[in-house]
Amino acid sequence: RAEEHMTNIKRMEKPTDLICEKCGKPLVLKWGKHGSFLACTGYPDFNPRSLEADLESLQKDIAKRQERARKDSDERRRKFHARYEGDLEKIAQQLAAGAPQDRREADKRRGKTRVRYQADLEGLLKRMAERRLNDRKAISLRLEKIQARYPQMNQFYDVELRDTADGMALFWPRNAYLCTYT
Repeated sequence: RAEEHMTNIKRMEKPTDLICEKCGKPLVLKWGKHGSFLACTGYPDFNPRSLEADLESLQKDIAKRQERARKDSDERRRKFHARYEGDLEKIAQQLAAGAPQDRREADKRRGKTRVRYQADLEGLLKRMAERRLNDRKAISLRLEKIQARYPQMNQFYDVELRDTADGMALFWPRNAYLCTYT
């Protein structure tokens, strides 16, 4: 019953003649559990620490995805190279044990081995490009969810997902408009 008829003073703001020294917007008097305090009207409606924690978590996810992709790529490249070197070694051993007429056959096999090695490397590059695209889609979707949770985010942060040589990077510098004075 009291909830219906009483005003919630914690939600009330009383204007003052004071101006915020950080952003120049007016200060208001608010009430909290420890009493009254001055707060800037430029302070966002969301908690910047929560948003920054979400953005930091997203950055960590990007770093994990890049590390996994790099490890996978290095492992596959190492296996391709080991197979290529092993095949060349077999050809050299067979040539050393065989007759001189096997030289032309050995040259053909070396050529086929090189072509297969190049095809394996091209396939790896294609796989890496697909993985980057899928990772970008997943990160973009997660960033959209963060933006939906904090609709005012773009007023206070310049959030940008950029493609780099290593994959992608998230940049989110604070705008000058973000007042953290409460």
